[in-house]
Amino acid sequence: MAVDQGIHYEIRAMISFPDVLTPLAATRPPARVVLLDQGLALIPVTDEVAAALHCSHVRRPPPETGFRALTAGLYGALRVASMAAPIAYLEADYMGRDGWQTAAVWSEGVIVYGPEYLHPTEPFPPSGESPAAEALRRLGAMRDGRDDEFVAVGLGRYRNTAAWHEAALVRDHPMTLDWAAVRARYAKYPIVQPLSGGSILQIIDVDDEKVCVEQRLWRDCVSRAALETAVAVLGNRPSPVRAIEFAEELRRYYASGPNAVTDCSRIPTLSAVILKDLGYLG
Repeated sequence: MAVDQGIHYEIRAMISFPDVLTPLAATRPPARVVLLDQGLALIPVTDEVAAALHCSHVRRPPPETGFRALTAGLYGALRVASMAAPIAYLEADYMGRDGWQTAAVWSEGVIVYGPEYLHPTEPFPPSGESPAAEALRRLGAMRDGRDDEFVAVGLGRYRNTAAWHEAALVRDHPMTLDWAAVRARYAKYPIVQPLSGGSILQIIDVDDEKVCVEQRLWRDCVSRAALETAVAVLGNRPSPVRAIEFAEELRRYYASGPNAVTDCSRIPTLSAVILKDLGYLG
């Protein structure tokens, strides 16, 4: 797990595979599923989601586990969901490298990893040695170059649980693009993740017609119309689509037909970057 120095990062989430989390979210209306990379997905555990998961016959985990938000109902839901496939629950709260994290994995109704608690007084671990990274490995996640499992699956995409939940709300309407939600997401000009590599992409402007992005060597905008076109091309697909593959699909789309665009436009890539950040793509 890598956390940017001097930036607050907080998350509470259940992580597993989409076909495990989707039925769970369907029976608890506040819960929403967001796709991650490497075939995983998460449900951000907001206060509303935790309240919707109530259970009277399961005791809350003891405080020495480090979990602050793992209610008895959430604990019970994790046990039940794990009968289908392994499922992880993690919490983390950091300001730079100061903070704490704790993680556990359930399988077939029992805990098979953890809870592992990295106390606020303990030093931040080397890359790949955190409880969160180990929990993700138990789900099949793999490192990507210098990025540990936490970064490789995309958990750095948003900085807090509420932002993950907002991304899921945007994704709930796959054939349309809620531009009010788009503007709200980019109102504070966050950093977004590139499709590959380690470059920093900074949102520098958003209005009713476009979203603008800046990289160290260039700046460009993708229009609302282009993003709506990308959502229409994506459609209602039954399985997650990887962002880098969808960018190539969009490139082929723009290179064909009577209105073909054959130049070196960044529209396909920027469209995929934004849709991935909004939770439409894996």
